[in-house]
This record gives sequence, C-alpha cells and structure tokens, in this order.
Amino acid sequence: MANTALTNEREAKASLSSSKKVGIIALVAFVVSAMLGGGVFNLPADAAAAASPGSLLVAWAITAVGIWFLANTFRILSDSFPDLKNGIFTYALHGFGRVIGFLSAFGYWVSNTCVLVVYSVLITQTLAVFFPSVFSDANGSFTFVDVGFSLMFVWVLFFVANKGVKQSAALNIAGTVGKLIPILLAIIILFLGFQWAVFVSAFWGISQQGIPLSFSWENLGSQISQTMITTLFLFTGIEGAVVISGQAKNQKDVARATVLGFLIVLALYMMVSLLPLGVYAQGVVAGMTNPSLSTIVGNAFPTWGSLVVNIGIIIAVMSTGLVKLNMLGEMPLFGARAGLFPQIFTRTNKNGAPSWAYACSILLASCLIVLVHFLSGNVWLDVINITNIMVLPGYFLSCLFLWKQAMHLKKEWWAKKAFSRAMALVTGTVGTIFSLYLFYASGFPFLLLACFLYIFGLPLLVRGQAEQRKADEAAGVTSSTKEAPFKKWEIAFMATIVVLGVIGVVYAVISGLFVA
Repeated sequence: MANTALTNEREAKASLSSSKKVGIIALVAFVVSAMLGGGVFNLPADAAAAASPGSLLVAWAITAVGIWFLANTFRILSDSFPDLKNGIFTYALHGFGRVIGFLSAFGYWVSNTCVLVVYSVLITQTLAVFFPSVFSDANGSFTFVDVGFSLMFVWVLFFVANKGVKQSAALNIAGTVGKLIPILLAIIILFLGFQWAVFVSAFWGISQQGIPLSFSWENLGSQISQTMITTLFLFTGIEGAVVISGQAKNQKDVARATVLGFLIVLALYMMVSLLPLGVYAQGVVAGMTNPSLSTIVGNAFPTWGSLVVNIGIIIAVMSTGLVKLNMLGEMPLFGARAGLFPQIFTRTNKNGAPSWAYACSILLASCLIVLVHFLSGNVWLDVINITNIMVLPGYFLSCLFLWKQAMHLKKEWWAKKAFSRAMALVTGTVGTIFSLYLFYASGFPFLLLACFLYIFGLPLLVRGQAEQRKADEAAGVTSSTKEAPFKKWEIAFMATIVVLGVIGVVYAVISGLFVA
C-alpha cells in the first residue's frame, strides 16, 4: 500500500512538469504574503494587551529564535529531501506513517481554512469604518449581514484561485506591494514620533494603581505565553514556499524564499508592535479599536491616514486569502494522491487548479463563518487560537522528522548535501522543543477542541485508505490483502482522538464558548 502511495506521489509530481513554474520573486512574495496578512493591522493593540515593552522584547527574541529554527527546518528539508514536495504533511507521512501524516494534512487544511474565517471577520470590521450602519465594528457582534458579505468574499477567492497558481502568483505580487505601502507609512510615522522616555516609562508594565512595575519572572512568563498566541498566528504561512514547492522553477529557490520571507516579515512585525509603545502609553495602545494600525495613522493624518490603511487592509486580506486558498487546494490534492484523502480531491480543471479541493475548502470555510455568528467573547482571538492549534502538528512533526533523519542518516549521507548533520540535528531539536512550547502556550482546552475537529476528518482517511486498498488490489499488489486496514495502535490512536474530541466540545459548551 505504501509503495502505491509513493508511486502516486511521483506521478503527481511528473504531471506538474509541463505546467508553468514560479520563480524566486514570486516565491518570496508568496511567503511574505502568506504571513503578512490582516493580523499585522491589529498587531499594535494585540501586542500591547499581551505584554509590556520589556516583556514584548523578550517575547520577540524568543519568537525570532524559535521561528528561525522552524524556517530553517523547512529550508533544510526542502534542500535535503527535494523528492518530498507538495506540502509539509509529506514529512509526517514518510516519517511516522499514514495516520500521523493524515492528521498533519487535515490539521493544516483546517488551520488555513480558519485563516480565511479570521480575515472575513477583519474585512467586515474594516468596512464598518466606511459603512458603519451596515457592518459591525470590532466591538459589535458578527451579524448576518457580516456573514453574508464574508460568504461572498470567500467565494470570490474561489473563482480567482481556479484560474491557476501562476495567475494567482502574479496577483499576489501586486497585492504584496499594495499592502506594504500603508504598513511602511505607519512605521515611518511611528519612527518619527518615537520617544525613548515613553518607551521605558513602564518598561515592565504598570499596576492597576498606575505604578510602574519592576522585573518579575512570574509576570514575564505569563506575558510571553500570551504574546506567543499572537506571534504564532502572524507567522503561520512560513512554510508557504514548501507547500507549492512542486510549482517552483528551482528547488533551491524554495529554501532561499523561506529565509528571505521570514527576515522581511520579522523586521516589519517587530517595528509595528514595538514602535507604538514609544509614542503612546501601553494602556492607550491596548485600548485602541481594531484595526489599531489604522487608528495610529489616522491620528497622525486625520484626513486621509485611516483611509489609506483601511484600503491596505482590504488588499492584504484579499491577497493573503488567495495565498491561503492556494495552500488549501494543494494539501488535500496531494494528500489524495498519497492515499490519505478520497480520490475525488485529485480532480483539477483546465488551468491545472484543484477545483474540487478548492470547492470543499470554501464549503468548510462557509460553515465556519456561519458558526462564528454564534461565538461568544472575543471572536478574533478564539478563531486565532483554533488556527494555531490546528497548524502546530504540521510544524511539530516536520521538526521531529528532521531530527529523526539527522539521528538515523549517517554523516556520509549529509556530506553530499548543503547542510551538515550537526546543523540538521540542532535545528530539528530546537524546532521540536519550540513547537512543544507553543502547544503549551495555546492551552489544553484548545487541544481538546482540536481533537473534536479531527473527528470530522477521520472518515476522509478511512475512505481514502479504502480506495487505496482497491487500487492496490487492482494493480495486483498482494501485500494489501494481507494487511488489516489499520494497525492496532492506529485504531487506538484514532479512538483516543474521538474520546478527547467529545470531551473538548462538551467543555466548549459548558465554558460558554457558544451563545444560544
């Protein structure tokens, strides 16, 4: 069965050889746009609400190191194992088997679908600035009008994505430039108004009585954990070049684009989150209505500043949403070709776009958008938490796969590669530890909720494996007739997910995550 899956994967790669490829500039734009989405426009208030200037600096230092090792993991994997293309789930599949590989693929799929939902919320909140009587702002509920517009938004993305990845890449380059303009404008404004005395006045935070706090390990740890929730969401998409690596002209460009994209986005995020704390007090920034970056620029240029940023937000959401949909289509497409998803997901249109995978992704996003209407509390943060917890297995398993290969493949094998065995071992180890910390920061309740979402994916795996067995038997692969559909440990593992998922949804209802 595994041999047939590998054959299907090779045939999938060969089928792309005649399609148009994308170069280094498009790959870098893809990575930047995948990360530099709507979240950056809410970053000043989100960061200030989570941490003080000093704690934020420490959090960014940890984030920079941790995300660097994640980026380096994908760089080493794409260069050292060029045959494992078309998505980060391939590392989990080849390293840990079909069930683990499927969980990585399905989690990544749901995570990127949640990103579309997050952006739908943001775009309606942005449009409320122009049409306050029509759409709800950040302090309002997600009304049925917001739901209707969001559904229209994701289906427009669907029709654009069906034109093919080459056309999407061209649009994405233009979109990346368009959304960088208001971000750079905000950075210039903040830099010119920055005052060191304001930045250090409450460096480690301020008490409820208005007294500046001193350094405390206890306060530092909690603030870093809260900040990590935001920073992880901001960097989801760092694997963007790996996901579409099968479309790259040169596989070495995948590694270069990953690193360049990471450095560009890291610099922008740090400036956007830190500079406002040198212009305004932390409490003022934390209390700004999202999108807070629009508020900051609007304060500097009341006539047109907010307008420029809000237009940038719309461009950012649309271009990044298109990138996410490209990723959404690639994952189940190649998952089906590897035998993890039903074969219907392999259908493509005349442009080579995975139209069925796109349609299922948009249908899933549509269901989640309707569900958002019934969420209580901070909808933005709730969906971000779900997005984070669903993408983490893919990151964790990729790092663990690199560590495993560094442990088992001898020094002689690595001598033929661009990276040493020591580099691979250190990168895989640190990346794995950092991923485990992110699981901890996300919180146990969201881990349980993730298990509930996985329950809906398990039938896809069962159907995909059943179709794979029939294909094996038709091809005369006798080993498939001797194997049980799933091994005992795989059945036990899936049963555990179901139990934890049921506990998770019961907890979500009891805790008041949903409103009546």
